[in-house]
Amino acid sequence: MTLAVSELATNAVTHAHTGFDVIITSNGQVRVTVSDGSAVAPVQRSHSALSQGGRGLHVLDAVCDRWGVHVVHDRKCVWCEKDLPRLTDRALPV
Repeated sequence: MTLAVSELATNAVTHAHTGFDVIITSNGQVRVTVSDGSAVAPVQRSHSALSQGGRGLHVLDAVCDRWGVHVVHDRKCVWCEKDLPRLTDRALPV
């Protein structure tokens, strides 16, 4: 998830040119939400091997179980989630 947080923060700085907030929550999965002062939703784009950008949302696809975006008023929130492993009922070593 560190890579996902880095990508979302970099996208906020690079594309929104505003400050941003990061919220991380956990409840069966880890959810990272990055919000910034732009209402422009990100677009997943193709890139060449030599392109310097355009990979951020592809990275989210690779390292997260799901991601999305919602725009409220003049702020955009991009979020991603990674499921946590489930504990089993078997006894754990002490």
